[in-house]
Amino acid sequence: MLASEHIGKPHRVLVVDDQEINRDLLGLVLEDRYEVLFAEDGAEALDMIQQNINSLSLVMLDLIMPNLDGFEVLRRMKADPRMKDIPVIVLTADKSAELEALQLGAADFIIKPFDIHEVILARAGRIIELSEGRQLISSAETDRLTMLYSRNFFFEYAERLYRYHKELHFDAVVINIKQFHSVNDLNGREFGDEVLRLIGDEIGAFLYETEGIAARFEADRFAVYCIHQEDYSAVLSRLQQKVSNMSPNVSIRLRMGVREWTEGAEPVLLFDHARAACNMVRGNYNQPLMIYDESMRERELFSQRLLNDLRAAVEERHFKVYYQPKYDIRSDKPRLTSAETLIRWAHPELGMISPGDFIPLFESKGLISIVDSYVWREAAAQIAEWKRRYGFTLPVSVNLSRADIFDQKLEEKLIRRSKLMVDNG
Repeated sequence: MLASEHIGKPHRVLVVDDQEINRDLLGLVLEDRYEVLFAEDGAEALDMIQQNINSLSLVMLDLIMPNLDGFEVLRRMKADPRMKDIPVIVLTADKSAELEALQLGAADFIIKPFDIHEVILARAGRIIELSEGRQLISSAETDRLTMLYSRNFFFEYAERLYRYHKELHFDAVVINIKQFHSVNDLNGREFGDEVLRLIGDEIGAFLYETEGIAARFEADRFAVYCIHQEDYSAVLSRLQQKVSNMSPNVSIRLRMGVREWTEGAEPVLLFDHARAACNMVRGNYNQPLMIYDESMRERELFSQRLLNDLRAAVEERHFKVYYQPKYDIRSDKPRLTSAETLIRWAHPELGMISPGDFIPLFESKGLISIVDSYVWREAAAQIAEWKRRYGFTLPVSVNLSRADIFDQKLEEKLIRRSKLMVDNG
């Protein structure tokens, strides 16, 4: 139970001792501050812990008892993921048992016979407070759904691995569920959560076999920082098989991007590249895995250069609009009826850039409307110039991107371009 869940409720303490007098004495000391439960031996204690697994704040445990002693109770609690975080104070008259009990997970000791009651209360209060503090930190560290690290703690620990284990070569891996929102919409959020838990469990199983850490980012993206693997397709196939077996009637597809270890490359940079690689396989069912390489790096730098130079290209008119004529060939003599705009980028340093390089990039970044507006403006001015020079208006078709279609001011912009044509004509 998290500390916040105790607000308004007394903490629950289990006292385990085979001597009734000891149970009574500790009950009298604790009852004004805590809700106290009792067990007479180890077997009963384990039953009580199971029954109160989500509400126990502390176990006060005698070591020497019949049937099942305190050492065995500690061993079983340590081995059970549900019990291992419940703090235990050992009650004993044998100081030589201290080391073994600490190794088994005991948090503190109270020596028999009990003497100062305030000391017992102080020890119990301190251990409960420390335990709840650790639980609060743990809840911030991990994603409660998958129990993988949260984003901030993940990068903190990845930086430590990078800084203090230079001899180990860690790769960055990003895993994404394709169209996860559709999985949720069609099958319900509970089903979607189960998919996420399953992937988290399988990633955890993979990391159990190697060295590394993992996190869940956002709704459907996972990050893994692991020792270099020779075959990441096998890792992806393993995860894909797990989710496919979960529900044969539901199509759930994964994609993966990998940035392999490079000397001097810090985790944040590696994961930027791994995410870029993962995004490159979006929508490609035949190639769900992409490993980032030098050509991708060069492409990424080229794309960033184009993004940086877009404004200057518009202001300095580096974009060149060409007009492809359209003819009516149904008559004996072909007749010019209209034209279609074509755009090229005459970059002052990079040379002529194909629209196949910059149009998809600007569309993906939500900047294509800047280019479209430039073309409309140029086309309107050209139509006006042709009308002034030749005395007729030639229709010119221009492209509309998807972003333009959803622009509420599209009509207003087009009318403004038409007015410019009229005014200049």
